[in-house]
Amino acid sequence: MEQDQLRSIAELFGARPLGQIRELTKGHINRTFLLRCEEGEAVLQSLSPIFPSPENVMHNIAQVTRAFGETPDCGICVPGYLPCGERNFAELDGLVWRMYPYAGGSGELSPYRTGCAFGEFIRILSSRRLKLKEALPGYHSFEGYFSRFTAVSSASASRKPDSAVTAQLGRLGETLSQVFTGKLPKRVIHGDAKSANLVAGDCPTVIDLDTVMTGYAAIDYGDMARSAMRESAPDMAVLRDLTRGFAGGTRGLLTGEEVGSLYYGILWAVGELAVRYLTDYISGEGYFRQSAGECLARADALLGQLRGFLSAGGEIMEMIEESFFGG
Repeated sequence: MEQDQLRSIAELFGARPLGQIRELTKGHINRTFLLRCEEGEAVLQSLSPIFPSPENVMHNIAQVTRAFGETPDCGICVPGYLPCGERNFAELDGLVWRMYPYAGGSGELSPYRTGCAFGEFIRILSSRRLKLKEALPGYHSFEGYFSRFTAVSSASASRKPDSAVTAQLGRLGETLSQVFTGKLPKRVIHGDAKSANLVAGDCPTVIDLDTVMTGYAAIDYGDMARSAMRESAPDMAVLRDLTRGFAGGTRGLLTGEEVGSLYYGILWAVGELAVRYLTDYISGEGYFRQSAGECLARADALLGQLRGFLSAGGEIMEMIEESFFGG
């Protein structure tokens, strides 16, 4: 996109860009640009077309930012989206754009602080009566993703998954349906609680709020744990610190049943993402902005992670119980 076009969009939010505008390519979904303005650095972002109702995404973000604005002295922050008239976004040529001050930080948060941040995010929003709208239909529906995976696998003439992999993922789906029933409470969660969505600083900033939704706390815990692992075998020291932090951040909010579901949240997060990458690889019509080869490699790495978490299941469940309830 031309520099002049980006400057014109930024001006819709009252910003005056200086110098070159640089695209940030680390994210998989939205297009993101870093601007230097008179007021400081800012992020300009176009929302991906994968969101069928962009106004719902921005409605939810407005709900979250308002809740944090009304919660003084909390240990985390969220971006303050700039207004465009009476809205927190602008529409131009079929795209939705939003802008917010850049949350700069150096280094990474410790596993304990990461757990605290995402736990606190759930706790703060659980204390508010948010009226969320559906931003991405079917998001975090393991059953829906697996159904799509089996459909594209059957239709593909050349790219077929290993039958053992399909069977393992099918068994995982059955297990999850038995754990996550209507009896388990749902809360406002981040929906993409990976460590990359936290920016370090005196007050850590939780970013990428597009996926905020009503769901199980175990989903955020699971994604947080998944994203913190560098190898296929779980790093129990890191996982223990994450879990203690999550327990500290939620401060007794979760019920015993919810705590008991956290391990299965890890399996859900890893298995679901593996299914989605495999589906992208087979179908060639992806959610992720990655090549077929990259999707397959990512899926293989996630399946290795899943095997590691399954093998360490007993130890992980004991560690979760100890982190929340002592002993």
